Amino acid sequence: MTHFQKLPQELQLHIAELCTRSTLLSLLNTSKALHQLLTPVLYRVIDLSSHNGPDINLRVPSTSVPSDWPVNRDNPIDGTVYDKQRALIRTLRSHPSLGQHVRILRWTTVDYSQHVEENELMPLWDQYNEGIISRRKLKTCLEEYTFNNCTSRLWDTFTTFAHVLEVDIAFMGADYREAYPPPPLFQHVQSLRLSGMASSFLIRSILKSTNPGLLRHLHLNNPNRFAELEGLQEELPLREKGKLRPFPQLSRSAGPMRTHLLECYDKWCNLQSLIIDTAGLSGPGPDTLSITDIEALEDESIRYRELGTLIRFVANNLRVFRFQQGSTEEKHRNGWRPPPHVRCAGPFPPRDGLRPMDALFHQHILSAILESTWPRLEQMELFGVSSYTCYINREGVPINRPLPDETLSRIRTIVGLGPVLDIRPEATRLFWLADSSEGSGVVEVGSDEWTEDEEDSESDIEEES
Repeated sequence: MTHFQKLPQELQLHIAELCTRSTLLSLLNTSKALHQLLTPVLYRVIDLSSHNGPDINLRVPSTSVPSDWPVNRDNPIDGTVYDKQRALIRTLRSHPSLGQHVRILRWTTVDYSQHVEENELMPLWDQYNEGIISRRKLKTCLEEYTFNNCTSRLWDTFTTFAHVLEVDIAFMGADYREAYPPPPLFQHVQSLRLSGMASSFLIRSILKSTNPGLLRHLHLNNPNRFAELEGLQEELPLREKGKLRPFPQLSRSAGPMRTHLLECYDKWCNLQSLIIDTAGLSGPGPDTLSITDIEALEDESIRYRELGTLIRFVANNLRVFRFQQGSTEEKHRNGWRPPPHVRCAGPFPPRDGLRPMDALFHQHILSAILESTWPRLEQMELFGVSSYTCYINREGVPINRPLPDETLSRIRTIVGLGPVLDIRPEATRLFWLADSSEGSGVVEVGSDEWTEDEEDSESDIEEES
């Protein structure tokens, strides 16, 4: 028996919590007793993410959503996260009880690496093309690699995390919606952070699955959505959605997430912190609105009203509240105008005035703050909120004017003298915004592809017989 094993179990566990993962694995392999004792420590924190720290490089070319930090584009590919995710899923499929130990989950739906594509996927396709394996066998093999398309394989893995308390998920890299609707997930979660691009249905499903009485911390980290389809049956798998005839028409374009809070915000009675980070509409000015711009403003008004309603419902219990809105780094999204009748000239900056995001902030967010009570508030942060924006030169360097002293005084009166107030006209970061041409994330399935399903059914019968 080693000196470590002679220590009391409480001390062994404390030492194990301070160890690196590799050291902990070495300890696990020392004896059966230590393996049984320390396995819960090994699985307590599952951090297989690449969206919330600079230590893991993100595979940029296949990712629609940028990470939260500047990526080193000279070395953009790192398949470590994906490989570890695949290994974890294999382990949990064989030993699902291990998921009961997970308390913290951080996950990014990254794509597989070029190495996996060249050395594992392409040989599978070669075997299929050469007739060595059947199409059904090919599909079964591919399921192991496409889990981050939000397939049933991923949902089955997340279902094993029945006692997870903290969840941070970023949906990144996919050009289409979830392959399968998610089952109820994370029913005991206390802290939830959602980022990236997904369908409103997916985010709404996750929010509805949580126990509203247990959720303490909610961070909506600039989630964006696919375009909405008219009359879409959301509960269908992605392939079945693609078979719908007539194929649904777009009702609204892609953009910032909305309609995902409608069934939840009146139930979060114990929420202690609420953080909303979002991209706002910077331009164009009201005198140059197109039909598309008018629809975008209508969507934004609905979205800000929804966020304002959420604030009103939860303000009474909040200790920490942050609302941050900001523009993107793409000029055409921020209201920059093409020069009239001038060739080879750069775009003109937006006209001076109140940005649409600021008008919506004053109408929905500020009014919600001033009309609510904040008896437990300890800190409030309002970033990227200004009363006026102007451009001092042809380069279009923006200057956002702070909120009037009268408005600041009203906020201080409402929240009281105790809480820390941090109100800035500039956002702390640039934001990403889904392109309106991103589409619905539903791929239309041609009628000639339907026969593949029939062939699969026939092969199932043959295999069973």
